[in-house]
Amino acid sequence: MFEEPLSLGVKTTTARVKAIGRVGDHFSAFGMTFVITGIVQITEQVLRDSFWKQEGFSSPEELVKTWVGLHFIIGFVPNKVVVLHQFVLDPTCKWEMFINPPKSKCRRRRSVHNMSHSFTLEELCIGLSTDPIRPGRCTKLALHIGPCSWELIL
Repeated sequence: MFEEPLSLGVKTTTARVKAIGRVGDHFSAFGMTFVITGIVQITEQVLRDSFWKQEGFSSPEELVKTWVGLHFIIGFVPNKVVVLHQFVLDPTCKWEMFINPPKSKCRRRRSVHNMSHSFTLEELCIGLSTDPIRPGRCTKLALHIGPCSWELIL
């Protein structure tokens, strides 16, 4: 439910009934690493009215529906205080692009290996546009986020 909003940078907050971290703490979700940048206490009403977009929802009503589904015993209580955690994708993670899927034959080294070299975006675009087998496209593009995680984009 939240993978796409997180990966697009749309979801930048998460509200919880109690604090789950401190400013500067890191957490991982869907193969991405984030850093907490702020923590504030707000009411569920403020969450609904002012932070539904940052929570990754398309409307305040969608936020309330999901909240009630997660907190079905208590439900949505407008004046109840919750802890809002603000976060960003960890800026210390280095993004590198790779074109070869794991254990594929590498054109540069002409051997079978596990994604052991990287391409710059410029090299990637040139390589894709001149590839005689798959001109202008790649079905196995992966992003390596430094030591943080891997993402495969099809």
